[in-house]
Amino acid sequence: MNARRRTKAEITEPNVYESGGYYRYRHPQTQKDHSLGKDVERALAAARKLNNILMPKAPDLVARVLASEAKTMPQVIESYRTEWLINKKMKQSTLEIVEYQLNRLATDLAKNLITDMTTRFVADYLNDNFERNSYIKHRERLIDILDYAVSRGWIDDNPATATQAKNNVEKDRLPLTLEQFNIIQPTCPPMLQNAMGLSLTTLQARNEIVMAKYTDFVESYWQVAREKTKDKTYKAYIAIEITDQIERIIKATRRDILECGACPYIIHEKPQRRNKSKVKTHWAQVLPDRLSKQFAHYRDLTGIFDHLPKKKRPTFHEIRSLGGHLYLDQGYSKEFVNLLMGHTTMEMTEDYTDRHKRWQQVGGGELVINE
Repeated sequence: MNARRRTKAEITEPNVYESGGYYRYRHPQTQKDHSLGKDVERALAAARKLNNILMPKAPDLVARVLASEAKTMPQVIESYRTEWLINKKMKQSTLEIVEYQLNRLATDLAKNLITDMTTRFVADYLNDNFERNSYIKHRERLIDILDYAVSRGWIDDNPATATQAKNNVEKDRLPLTLEQFNIIQPTCPPMLQNAMGLSLTTLQARNEIVMAKYTDFVESYWQVAREKTKDKTYKAYIAIEITDQIERIIKATRRDILECGACPYIIHEKPQRRNKSKVKTHWAQVLPDRLSKQFAHYRDLTGIFDHLPKKKRPTFHEIRSLGGHLYLDQGYSKEFVNLLMGHTTMEMTEDYTDRHKRWQQVGGGELVINE
């Protein structure tokens, strides 16, 4: 007995249409029609598979019950912050970065459940919202958060670990040249001029520059502990001899010291308003983020980088790299630069200083090729 032919009324699978005995499937995103032939059973089976791939599934009854018990991502992040993160020993500067990441993730994923965190979802979220170093750091933070969720039994495995690492991203920022430095510095306020000069001559990063106190200068030496590596290597602890060049910068910082309430920090400024801060220990203290933003502001005012997108323009951090290059160019040894920078390896120092390429002139030669 032949199977009864199904009527149009029996075509219940979404996106399937019949015309003149032929069936077609309409793509839900592109709205383009694709032929499915004359066999209604085969057409419906193909459409069912396509819909499973191309259309978001409505949760079934079991999924709804499970979803009602699932944690939201903001709940997971808050629990991670209070139960997991508190056991990790972090420096204040690192903790501030982590807090920024957690706040960003909690805001972006406010409407999502922990059960929504599939590899596809996490990969799409990271690719759509971050790039380069920001991608790497937020991926690392998500992996740690979801590891915590696994340990609590809220999910069975960590979907973020299967996403692309992208750890081989090349630096996008262009190095700062001495010519550019000399154009920018005179346009800056005294606070920033002093910070730039101190970074260039001592090769210290912004954290060490803004945290330097007058009491750190002991018996003609500036005692510095590199924030990033002080718990990892003895090389992070250095005593830099105070040269005449450094002495002039220190004297320049003292010119407004009374106006700034005898601020103990070498790099300081009088703010327009004295707002209470949980991070500052003195109202005239300058924080690392303030230093970076001020440098970027006056850098852009010069107009010399207008031809570059902002993500390629050199930051305050490039001053340190420039200083290392200048020391090498003026005959100082790699060991000297390595010690000043507080790097654990010579390779790291070379990575900083080799970015300043210079064309080497070579005399032309004439080969005898026909004897």
